[in-house]
Amino acid sequence: MKARQLAVPAVCVLVGVLAGYELGHHHSAAVTWHTGLAYIGDHEVSISTPGWIYGAQDAVPGWIDSGGSTHNGGWPDCLNSSGTQKQVRFAATNVTTAGTSSRQIVLVDCRQG
Repeated sequence: MKARQLAVPAVCVLVGVLAGYELGHHHSAAVTWHTGLAYIGDHEVSISTPGWIYGAQDAVPGWIDSGGSTHNGGWPDCLNSSGTQKQVRFAATNVTTAGTSSRQIVLVDCRQG
């Protein structure tokens, strides 16, 4: 009887972990890389790509500096020349909140110059 009392909760936990993994695995946000023309303002940017315009203000979740070091948050060094335009490589993901979808910049790559 004791072994069965321990086995039932263990199986339930295992099933829960596997179900959670499958849900997360199949529903994780896909990140895609893009290159677009960035219109740079004072800690704001609009990046134009065919069919879509991406934007960010004050900070991005991550960025890679010209030397290849990664940074969590903050403003990318390559987007500091307010009033200029340049080609920028960046990664974005689709985000849905309360039924509204948008594409969020998650990483800016400053290595290309």
